Amino acid sequence: MTALELRAVEKRYRNTVALADYSLTVPSGRVTAFVGPNGAGKSTAMRLLGGLREPDGGEVLVDGRRMSPDDRVRIGHMPEERGLYLDETVRAQLRYFARLVGIPPRSVGEHVDLILERVGVAELSDRRFAALSLGNRQRAQLALALLGHPRYLLLDEPFSGLDIDGLAQVSDVVRSLASDGVGVLVSSHQLEVVASISDRVAVIARGRAVAEGPLSDVVGTSGSSLRELLGEAA
Repeated sequence: MTALELRAVEKRYRNTVALADYSLTVPSGRVTAFVGPNGAGKSTAMRLLGGLREPDGGEVLVDGRRMSPDDRVRIGHMPEERGLYLDETVRAQLRYFARLVGIPPRSVGEHVDLILERVGVAELSDRRFAALSLGNRQRAQLALALLGHPRYLLLDEPFSGLDIDGLAQVSDVVRSLASDGVGVLVSSHQLEVVASISDRVAVIARGRAVAEGPLSDVVGTSGSSLRELLGEAA
């Protein structure tokens, strides 16, 4: 099975243990819901998976081998914090970042336009990022994460600020990516939405694994069950 993995990782920030002997699997072609109380270690785990931080112990693996710099380019990461500049247009920024992830110059415009259309902000992309609503900023951030045809996608609170139509569209994008073989890890407090799009669930609390596996096996298929499990892990 092809997968992005944390294997028995440790991560500390001074005297704080963020992750302790923590393992997590993000298989290709699946959407894994990543849930846990605030401060459980979700964002730290995502940074390790994206190659943005190094573990103090354990391994980060891509398809069974240690992550390399080339692997990092094929991992899309949408952090909860904004990654686009406020005073620049969305389209110009995505074209710049597309070149950085290796899209050939003659293909950059088409590549960016297709992604903007897919996430639903093509008509707004010539506006400054600061001029967009919260929901449209989220879509633009998702577009940034999709540059370069990532094999794995890490989404931290991707549904924040979206209206009903936006939720439906972004959910459809996530499901279609998994259908195309992308491994998706999605963390969100909107548990009903996460439950509706996920095949698997990984529950974390206090930097340690609580449960991981097919959603139906761990909690059933309802958001309320997922909420109950999260309450038990707090």
